Amino acid sequence: MKVSVPKESASGERRVALVPEVVQRLSGEGIEVVIESGAGEAAHHPDAAYEQAGASLGGGWSGAVVAKVAPPSEDEIGRLERGQVLIGFLQPLTSPETVRALADAGVAAFAMEAIPRITRAQSMDALGHVAKIRIDEPSPDLAAVGSHAAWVDVRGAVDAIRAVPGLTMLI
Repeated sequence: MKVSVPKESASGERRVALVPEVVQRLSGEGIEVVIESGAGEAAHHPDAAYEQAGASLGGGWSGAVVAKVAPPSEDEIGRLERGQVLIGFLQPLTSPETVRALADAGVAAFAMEAIPRITRAQSMDALGHVAKIRIDEPSPDLAAVGSHAAWVDVRGAVDAIRAVPGLTMLI
């Protein structure tokens, strides 16, 4: 399976969907990871760190699974292809137009904030980890918390994708 990470385009967004530590874990499990050049720059993760962790630099929208932080813009939804999977904080309750556009585009979307916060879903709990991160002051000390949140998001969602009948052909 190929997971790709685009550079965030939302104004003021400094997070990145995957950090190098997470890329290393995913690569170790045989998952190909492609990072758009500069995607981790605002979060203090240079391209070289991603390459060292096993990612290749390339199209951030090229994977069967696209991991993103902020909801996609209209232009970004246009870059997704029918059958791709989008994982991120999609704000489905406050942005129904985004959900409709993703559905119309044939994209399977996993809104991480919509996953129930119950014991069985702890491996996918993104909100608990993100709540510990202060975004207004980037700091290398936050890398451990941020990487754990990213690992939980993608690993849990990949497990969920594998469990959905009809999506197994993407893996």
